[in-house]
Amino acid sequence: MSEWTLQQQDAIDARGRSIIVSAAAGSGKTSVLIERLIRIISDRENPVNIENMVVVTFTNAAAAEMKQRLSMALSRKLAENPSDRWLARQHAFLGMASISTIHSFCFNLIRDNITHLSLSADFRILDEAEEGLFSDTVLKSLIEEMYDKHPEDMKLLCDNFCTNNDSLLFNLILSLHKNVSAIPFYENWLKKLDGFYDSTMYEDMYMSGIKAKLSSCRENLGELIRIAEGLDEIKLCEMLDEDMNILNKASEHFEKGSFADMADYLMTVKFKSFPATKKDKIYPEEREYIRSKRTSVKEILQGFQKLKSIVVNVKDDCQRHKNIMHILSKLIKEYDKRLFEYKTEKNAVGFDDAEQITLQLLAQCDENGNIVKSLLGEEISQNYDIILVDEFQDSNDRQDMIFRLLSRNGNAESYGNNLFFVGDVKQSIYRFRQANPDNFINVAKMFAPYKKDDSSNACIKLSRNFRSSPQVIDFVNYVFRNIMSEKTGDINYDEDEFLVNGSSFFEYDRDTHIMLVDKSQDSEDAESLCIASKIREMIDNGVPVSDRDGKPRPCEMKDFCILLRNKKMNNVYEESLRKYGLEVNCEDVSGYLKSREISVLLNILRIIDNPLHDIALSSVMMSPMFMFTADDMAQLRLINKKAKLYNNLSAALGKADKPPLLDTESMLYQNGEKFYNLIAELRLAASFYTLSEMIQIIYDRTDFMSVVGLYKDADRKRANLRILLEYANSYESASGGGIGGFIRYIDRISESKGDFKSAGGSSSTQNSVSIKTMHKSKGLEFPFVFIAESDTAFSKQDERKPYQFSSDMGIGMRLQNKEKYERFKTVPYEVINSYNKNKAIGEEMRIMYVALTRAKERLFITLDISEKAARKAVEYSEDIYKNSGITPELAGSADSMSDWLVMALISHPKAAMLREHFGIYESFRYNDNFNLSFEKAEPYENYQEITDSTPEEKYEFDESAAQKLREAFDFRYDDSLVKVTSKLSVSDISKNDDTQLLLLKRPDFASDNGEMSAAEKGTALHSFLQFADFNRLEQDFEAEKDCMIKYGHITKKQGTAVKKEDIDAFLISDLYSEIKNASKIIRERKFLVSIEDLELDDEFGTLYEGTDGMIGGIMDMIIEKDDSVILVDYKTDKVEKASQLADRYRKQLLLYKKALEIIQKKPVQSAMIYSFFKKESVKVF
Repeated sequence: MSEWTLQQQDAIDARGRSIIVSAAAGSGKTSVLIERLIRIISDRENPVNIENMVVVTFTNAAAAEMKQRLSMALSRKLAENPSDRWLARQHAFLGMASISTIHSFCFNLIRDNITHLSLSADFRILDEAEEGLFSDTVLKSLIEEMYDKHPEDMKLLCDNFCTNNDSLLFNLILSLHKNVSAIPFYENWLKKLDGFYDSTMYEDMYMSGIKAKLSSCRENLGELIRIAEGLDEIKLCEMLDEDMNILNKASEHFEKGSFADMADYLMTVKFKSFPATKKDKIYPEEREYIRSKRTSVKEILQGFQKLKSIVVNVKDDCQRHKNIMHILSKLIKEYDKRLFEYKTEKNAVGFDDAEQITLQLLAQCDENGNIVKSLLGEEISQNYDIILVDEFQDSNDRQDMIFRLLSRNGNAESYGNNLFFVGDVKQSIYRFRQANPDNFINVAKMFAPYKKDDSSNACIKLSRNFRSSPQVIDFVNYVFRNIMSEKTGDINYDEDEFLVNGSSFFEYDRDTHIMLVDKSQDSEDAESLCIASKIREMIDNGVPVSDRDGKPRPCEMKDFCILLRNKKMNNVYEESLRKYGLEVNCEDVSGYLKSREISVLLNILRIIDNPLHDIALSSVMMSPMFMFTADDMAQLRLINKKAKLYNNLSAALGKADKPPLLDTESMLYQNGEKFYNLIAELRLAASFYTLSEMIQIIYDRTDFMSVVGLYKDADRKRANLRILLEYANSYESASGGGIGGFIRYIDRISESKGDFKSAGGSSSTQNSVSIKTMHKSKGLEFPFVFIAESDTAFSKQDERKPYQFSSDMGIGMRLQNKEKYERFKTVPYEVINSYNKNKAIGEEMRIMYVALTRAKERLFITLDISEKAARKAVEYSEDIYKNSGITPELAGSADSMSDWLVMALISHPKAAMLREHFGIYESFRYNDNFNLSFEKAEPYENYQEITDSTPEEKYEFDESAAQKLREAFDFRYDDSLVKVTSKLSVSDISKNDDTQLLLLKRPDFASDNGEMSAAEKGTALHSFLQFADFNRLEQDFEAEKDCMIKYGHITKKQGTAVKKEDIDAFLISDLYSEIKNASKIIRERKFLVSIEDLELDDEFGTLYEGTDGMIGGIMDMIIEKDDSVILVDYKTDKVEKASQLADRYRKQLLLYKKALEIIQKKPVQSAMIYSFFKKESVKVF
């Protein structure tokens, strides 16, 4: 940025103390971070060695970007001062700077201090799926042992958590371990649980909740009495007075006696029926309001009766909790110990392990259970002059303690003086990953407001938003000022948190636009069609949008983003957008394991393992690889309806020493024969090859990669298939269970609703409308953002769990009554559940904040105005009117984001249309007067599907055309030339011998201990050079390689075979200079040309003379010039001289040359071979 605000300048310049920067959305925090780092590392007067810095980012991509930007900034400074040795030193050591994710930092710290641990220095990093496999293996073994050695303990656990089997108990232990182990030095925390259960904490908190409900009932009844008195309804008043008497007596029993006394009293009470009214005294709206509110009060009071047993038994239940947790605590600790030992045996470390081990290096528990920094921790913390943490709001408790212990003069309880935290607690949306926004909140409260002349730790707020238009900012501030509070949302959204406009846009209508959609017709695409038509209309009308230089240009599809709470509706929105001729970019709904390409491949593995699996066999046979039709499958099934499909296929082909049941000339027989033989071949190969090798063989033998290339999103599908090789390798190294074991492992993951990570989509910037979940939109921005399906209900999944967990409140469980065969909620469960619900509501509120702040120019909000939505809106309006605003209790009662939007909007002065649709007529006090626009949304009818308006074409029968088709189908091929190969690769022709390729596995003694073969390494290098972005490669080899692995272009194993020194040598070669200066380069050019067109001579010309065969191959690279081309081939052969390669491959490249001249219609200027072994290029001709 050319000019910094005062607050940004303070964040850049502050030194000598710890700083936390609360950076609101769009406040330029990344630019501030980069500028601060640049100034620190280029400061000669207060020198800080770049290798003595720690910079922690949230993602690998963010770390790579930061490194690149620092490198470019240092390069610019060096260009200005080429003799500056300090800058040159810092630039040279940039590669050693610790700029990474927290996990990468922890792994590096572990390797640096490996002598203090029982690990080997070459440990490998576990992925989530493999770690799950380890966990299952260890826990199953432990539970079996517990049944043998501690049957009484296991009986107690089973009595409370098991039904038909112990799967619930198994999952309970896994889940509890995950939650508990996230607490630093969790053993201390487990010891404190007894104190929770021995105290009256849970009972006291529960009773406070009861008091609050009684108070709320009294307030509501008082309001209803006042309304009834105004209506002059005597019977209504009498009924409500009686209700108030019941409430007062119940409260008296509660205050002077106990909850049980109150419950007993309420069991004897009978509430009066709602009175009827005379026709001339009807007040329908007021009476309906009274009826609704009174029903809510009655339900609360009657509900107290059902809670009696829970409250009366609270002490017994707490004792049961205590007994159960003694056993579970021992189980969790033993499981944790064995799991780590198992991982150590496999020389593997998980991401959570990395944080735990780092804590063990930095600190230890003394004899009193206090966490103190270790001597090694003191030494490590002295190595770092600066510790900078980005996205601090997303840190978990373990990470927070790591930062404290790493800081100078810091300890387990307090922060040192060399930390720099950046984040925005309003964007903390990763609670499901155990992120704790309280860490950020507590530090911000602990640190004093920044003053230049003060040296104490300080807080700086960046509130100016440089991303969004004033209209977007006004709307965001208005909504969150009304709904977000410390009680509901964890912070008060006041002037300290308001976004302040810092951007300028050309004049145009950018008012937040509210689209009112009636969703009462149960049409799932009602909202999506309205949004699609609005986008189509804006594009067709050329609505202007700001270009990078701030000048207007017509909007395009890429300027639009639709944000959804989850991806369940992705397919609906994609279909609606395509109906309006719009291209779409969205995440696959199905997930990795259920994606079509992976499902088919896994089914092939299933039938290799067991061909009698009918569903898998049918799936594979009818897949695009083999193309069996439904009629084919029916014909095979009819052979024997009770037999397995594979047996029917075998009988149809005559494989059981019986004549075939099918005509051997039929298409079904011929296809079936090929398929049957392929499966037999693959089943035989499975005896020799590893799992990952078998998957590669399947790809090669079925040409599966090419088949999926015909489908939409082909790049991602191919990347998914390549990543499957990684998952197979991980499984083999962890288990070695072969194909059968791998399939069972996949099935276990699917049953537990788990999944593998899919390949990233294409990195290209396609001109399409984006559909994203609100979580995935974090860190992104779009000119136009649609908040869609905001009435998606908040997840209640956590409320159905068998236990509730909170590091602040302990563990509460749903226990089982064996006599009554029922599971019931306990007071600890209810108290912690209420606490967690409030935390979850705060998280949902922050997710909505992230979604709304993605918009640069204009926000679009869709709201349901059905009768059901109107009823809720009326209730909200009356509560808002009564309390002169949205109370934390009302905000906390929301079931969806649309509830909050409606709450905020119904009292806005510009929302008359919304209030009219909802039937709301209260006179609200208006504090805001910024503009909003509303419309009753309908699909844009001019863009109905083409099929709706295209008349059906009719065709007349053409006998001559039909005769030609009959002749074509009756044709029988003359096979006199079948002994001549019809399709050859160039390498086949260029071979000097007729060596046959055998399907045999390389023996174990020749496998280099699992290392890649020379051929595999060559393939890895070719794949790398095929997909690498050479510009990015010049800047950062490791970052580009990581990117290619992420997008599935190469596997991790292949990545290890690509060496930096090889690529560096290539980038400074003469050949690379030719590449850089080329007008165009073509990589991995596949070709298939007629042998006759090549005009071959010598023995090849004689052998293939008169044939119509084809020759195919792949050219590594073609360098295009104005009037000619250069052919490039990469080789990894080990040779004494590069010139040997020219002799070895001259014939092959001559064939390439002939084919290339046919394809490109340009002469081949020369052919070059680049030898990666000799690191030089050689001209062949």
